[in-house]
Order: sequence, then C-alpha cells, then structure tokens
Amino acid sequence: GRRFFRGVRCNWAAPARMQRHPPARTSDSDPSWNMAAITPPPSAAGDADAALAPEPLLGGGVMLDASQVLRDEFSCPITCELIHEPVIAADGHTYDRDGIERWLNSHSTSPKTGKELEHLNLVVNHNLKRLIDDLVQEGGAGLYTPSQLDAPTAAAGGGPPRVLVRERLLVMRCSESSAADQRGRAFRIPQAGAEGGRRRRSEAADRHFVQVSEDKNVSRQHFDVSYDAGAGAFRVRDVGSASGTFLRVSHGEGRPLYPGDMFRLGRHELLVDAGAAGGLRLRCVAPEGSPLQSSEYEVGVNGATLGRNKSSSVCFAVDVDGVAMGIDQAISSVHARIACVPGSSPRAYVLLDGSSDRPSSNGTWFRMSPMHEQSRHFPLAEGTELLVGLSRFTVSIEETVVEVEFTSGVGGLSGGCAGHAR
Repeated sequence: GRRFFRGVRCNWAAPARMQRHPPARTSDSDPSWNMAAITPPPSAAGDADAALAPEPLLGGGVMLDASQVLRDEFSCPITCELIHEPVIAADGHTYDRDGIERWLNSHSTSPKTGKELEHLNLVVNHNLKRLIDDLVQEGGAGLYTPSQLDAPTAAAGGGPPRVLVRERLLVMRCSESSAADQRGRAFRIPQAGAEGGRRRRSEAADRHFVQVSEDKNVSRQHFDVSYDAGAGAFRVRDVGSASGTFLRVSHGEGRPLYPGDMFRLGRHELLVDAGAAGGLRLRCVAPEGSPLQSSEYEVGVNGATLGRNKSSSVCFAVDVDGVAMGIDQAISSVHARIACVPGSSPRAYVLLDGSSDRPSSNGTWFRMSPMHEQSRHFPLAEGTELLVGLSRFTVSIEETVVEVEFTSGVGGLSGGCAGHAR
C-alpha cells in the first residue's frame, strides 16, 4: 500500500452527478421544490460491484532520493508517521492526537521518557499544525530532510524513484458512541478505500479498517468506503449488515422517499410502502416491543408530521390518564415531516428533518438498505453524518501527501505506480 500523510482540510463536496438521490432544497420563504432532484431510484446492480481505482494524482509530484527521510520534528514518536493532529502532552513532547490518546488509554507514563506523567491533559500545538499544513500545500518537500547525495549519485538510483503527490483523504470522526474510547477518534481513509465493522476480515488485512468495537448492533463487516475517480468523490455503502448504515437528513433539505426505503427517528424505524391513491404507507418495524410496532400510517397529498406532539400524524406518545407520555425520549416534539412535492405527477414525496424553523435534537436518519441487503453507493461530502450501530461519525475531506514508488518502465507521473510503505 501507499504511505499516507496528513494534509490540510479543504471544503470539498461531492459533485452533483455523484448524488444518486440529491436532496431537494426548500426554505420557509419559498415552498417550491426542486423537481430535478426527484428521480426514480436506480438499480443497485450497476454500481455495487464497480471497482474504481484511486485517482492517481491531483497535481505534480516532488521527487525524493534514497537519502531523504521524514524529519523527526514532523514524525509522531508513537506512530512513526507524519503527525495528523499535533498535541503536546505533560512531558513537553508533541504527538499525534490519535496515537497519544490510544497510548493514554492503557498508560500513565510518557512514551518518550517512560516517566510518570503529571497529568493526562493534551494541548493543541497550533504552530506545528500551521507549519505542517503550509508544507503540505507546497508539495511536501519541506517535510523531508535535504538530499545527502550529489546529482549523479541520486540519478544512479538505489531503488525505484519515490515521488510525493497529493491525494484526497476522507476523515470519519466519531462524535458519539457507547464506547468511551471511540468518542473523538478520527479514522483517515485514503482513496484506496476502507472497510468498516466490528472485526477485520483476515483476507483484507492490508486494507484500512474503521473498527466500531464493543457494539453488538454492528456486524463484523458492516460497510465500506470507496473512491469514485470518475466523479472525484468518496462514497459509502452498506455491505449487508443486520442493523443498517444510516445517513443523517440535513435540516432544510428533502430526501426523496420511495417504496422500500427505510428511515429512523430515535430508536424507531419506519418502512415506506406504496399507499392508496398514489400516496405512501408507513409501517413501524422497530424496535421490538414498541407500542407502535406494526402500526401503519397513510400519507397523502397533505403530507405528514412525525413526533411526540399529540397532533402529529405519526405520534410517538401514548395516552396515560389523559396525559400524552412519550415512548421514545430521543424523538423531538416535531421530529420530522413528509411532504408531497407540489405539481408532481406521479406524486413524489420527500423526508424532511424537524419543523420548518428548527431541526430535531437527535436527527432523522435514512437507512441505506434493508437487513442483510447490500445497498447502492451513496456520496460522502464535507459534513455528512453517518450512524453505524450506536456510533455517529462526521465526515470531512482533507488533502494529503502520499509517498509513491514508481515501477521501472513506467513513464510520467500519471502512469502506473506501486505503493511504497516503510
């Protein structure tokens, strides 16, 4: 594989052509809908098995010779890789945040000196972070020691040439989890992709892996992330998990709903079926034992509201001596809405989060596929939120420096290459 280094964060979103179900935007002042966004769901067969190679390069590369190595001040003493998020520990040394936090989960001593740490607090090293970001933007040459070889010796070789190039990197940061050591952890995924779940497959030992541990709701192989070089975007799919992989519906954006789709509010999941007279029918399918389990609700041209309010079309409350008692504390009073797109024929419906002026507290989540079924690919962009079991992740896109070793006989930076890991 390749050796992936930290890059600078950039605001980069998936192109519109990657959005298989692009959200329809709405606003309080303009209730009209973007009809171009309401399109029939394509078959999962076409893209589910597409193996798209990572995009080779974003720009020109920087040549390295055999004498050049990553400078110590930019290398984490724990991971021996370029520091992603520089933080200073009580021993005065700078580490990568992920590396030192994992160390401190089982140690109270300094990784450098072995002495007991006075405290476990970490302070961001802003100066080093800015310096690393600047050097990455400049191509990464400044991260390495100067060449110790003269030009003829360097040209003579000592192994295949190494080149530093820039590539995109997807970061999944865990914002909420039932496992304390999972919260705040960042998983960096290169364009080569990654798998995610409770346990890594032995045959995929060389792939990046997003491990969601200590959660019985997560399947061993739950989801995977890949990079579509043609569209220039990362994407995610559920690989047939039992509990599903969910995308958060952004407030103010409508996600189209079709028969067969599923979505989640709090602990409750609803299945969308075709209803009467061109409408939809919602059926509560989870959790087991809920008072609403197997209940059905018709949604017509006037749409529907979902929440704890007694006036909601789908009410997540029961009457106890004349008082409405919520059955799911994770559901807001007005948690979600379903709207019929004006003028659509046949009728088209969209799922919206919260009320018109306020999002729900815990989100409305769209399920990628039913139980044990592989989903189609969904684009990932800056700010996308994912729910896997009881863990939430927020996506960001960075630019990183990659050390690439080119095989002999390949001409040009855009030719074939072999990854180099040390």
